[in-house]
Amino acid sequence: MSGISGATAVVAAGDHACAIVANGAVRCWGDNTYGQLGDSTTSTDRRTPVAVTGLSGAVELTAGDFHTCARLQGGTVQCWGRNQQGQLGDATLSLRPFARAVLGVSGATAITSSPETTCALQGTTATRCWGRSASVAPRVGTAFYRGTKRYPLAAAASSLGLRDGVCTSGTLGVVRCSGENSNGEIGDGTRTDRVEPRSVVGLAGARQIAIGDRHSCAVTPQATAVCWGRNEFGQLGDGTTTTRLTPVAVSGLTGVTAIAVGRDHSCAVLAGGAARCWGGNSFGQLGDGTTTARSTPVAVSGLSGAATTSLGDNATCATTTAGAVRCWGNNSQGQLGDGTTTSRLSPVTVSGLTGASAVAASGSHACALLSTGAVKCWGRNPYGQLGDGTENTNRTTPVTVSGISDAVAVAVSINHSCAITGGGTVRCWGHNANGQLGDGTSTERLTPVLVTGVSSATALSLTDDTTGALLSSGSVVRTGAPGDGSWATPRLVAGY
Repeated sequence: MSGISGATAVVAAGDHACAIVANGAVRCWGDNTYGQLGDSTTSTDRRTPVAVTGLSGAVELTAGDFHTCARLQGGTVQCWGRNQQGQLGDATLSLRPFARAVLGVSGATAITSSPETTCALQGTTATRCWGRSASVAPRVGTAFYRGTKRYPLAAAASSLGLRDGVCTSGTLGVVRCSGENSNGEIGDGTRTDRVEPRSVVGLAGARQIAIGDRHSCAVTPQATAVCWGRNEFGQLGDGTTTTRLTPVAVSGLTGVTAIAVGRDHSCAVLAGGAARCWGGNSFGQLGDGTTTARSTPVAVSGLSGAATTSLGDNATCATTTAGAVRCWGNNSQGQLGDGTTTSRLSPVTVSGLTGASAVAASGSHACALLSTGAVKCWGRNPYGQLGDGTENTNRTTPVTVSGISDAVAVAVSINHSCAITGGGTVRCWGHNANGQLGDGTSTERLTPVLVTGVSSATALSLTDDTTGALLSSGSVVRTGAPGDGSWATPRLVAGY
């Protein structure tokens, strides 16, 4: 080979090849349609070897059809080339014509690839893989998905929240977040977006986390509440409207048993069943009988025996220990479920609903989980998100979701809804333009369809165009955006 001397390893795949030469540099030749030669160019094939830009210290090579990876001294891995299936492991789907580190891989002792997949052995037993799956279904320890994948410890995470990113709370209460961070919503003290999870600063433990549009809250081990992120309407509850990049205490709250957040407001349930809310209040969503924004918590009028709350954009719902659901705030689409479209400044009872154990509200509709395992929904319905087989028919009182009788959890977003059913499977219905229903299509569904391959879900969290599920293993899978069909079935989220 022209220009090759001192070679210690060679790899060939697809229509290109690479060799390790002196000082661990790498030189490649052949097809370069997707930058798989690593010389910072694309579409320029090379008939003689060219150097991979900026790479040294390589000790092992592997290659797929259109990508190449190197294991370096010290055990890190770098990859370059095509990335349509995430085979570069950098938590993006962007082509890279130069070497870039695989996220979260250290101590690697071996690497290998298939056409659109790469794996690394860490130590002698732990394997992490990224790229295209041989199956559309997540399989703990064997599936290959976008981003880095590890064999997770059992029950590594116990609660989940999504927005333009992911947050989990581990079994020891440690909260980690990744994704969009323009308002400090990750809580790591910066406004820097994160592709890998970062611990929330100063939060030693959490009993529960709640993720809103641009802010987050948690219940501490001491049964107080903290919040961080955007604070334009006082939704952090610290008596100010100052955005916070790390958690601040919610003023005056003790004995907190549950917390929930919406777009611009937050609510907590206290021991004894009282509820307190704070933040934006333009539609009376704080339930104190006014439309005045509050930067510290106020009592929800006339509500006792509260067990849980769930917040939509401008409405709030709560379950009671007696199995009722009560809602307040904006009711333009019937989302309060009282048979009217009249907005309410204090709680009204959802009509005809008994035996409710949980409620989920978002946008302009809500769903309740009943003790029987059935699910009922009400409010706005342009995409079939109420699950009763109709669309464009709003409901001001609850209707039964078709075909679900064994639900154990329910979650909703603006235009779709999901439930965990028997055995940890997940069923979703409603809008599906971005593949957020996870059935491998972008077809709107008026009744529930099975999310492909998920069989051990323990928690759900939805955004406008994605569905996330926490698995019993502690891993997180997500389906939906970016909406090009590539995420129409669940994929494991890097770093969880």
